[in-house]
Amino acid sequence: MYTISSGSHRVSPWLSVTGILTLFFFIGLLGLSGCTSGPANAVTGKVTLGDEIVAGEVIFTSSDGKEHKSPIGPDGKYTVNPPPGSYKVTIKGFPNMGAKVENKDKDISKAQDMSKMPTSTMKMGASPPTKYASADTSGLTYEMKAGKHTFDIPLTK
Repeated sequence: MYTISSGSHRVSPWLSVTGILTLFFFIGLLGLSGCTSGPANAVTGKVTLGDEIVAGEVIFTSSDGKEHKSPIGPDGKYTVNPPPGSYKVTIKGFPNMGAKVENKDKDISKAQDMSKMPTSTMKMGASPPTKYASADTSGLTYEMKAGKHTFDIPLTK
């Protein structure tokens, strides 16, 4: 296989092709070893207020103050990926959620023509009660263990 001539050696063409293919095979295995089907730790759930979906975000806060946040989707579902540990859970609504829009201009001719508004509207979820916005008053905690878990959060008024 090896030919030695004047201090140098040559490798047969078959051995170099095999070596290159073997190298690519092991590089491919290394690349695949890092592939997973999502985060190793995950908490998913649904936030409700009675029979209504809640709009806002879910925040898991660790004892050292690190926050893991997730928006609440239009279906009421959320997903956070915290490492194992103890967490205080808060639910915060969006700023100005539930605020009324008023026409402060008394001239009715400057008011928006409602006939041009789209007929379909996006349903916004319920605003979470303010007690859930603070870790001190929410009363919600979660003990995260390794793996994927479900934690539904039914809020009360």
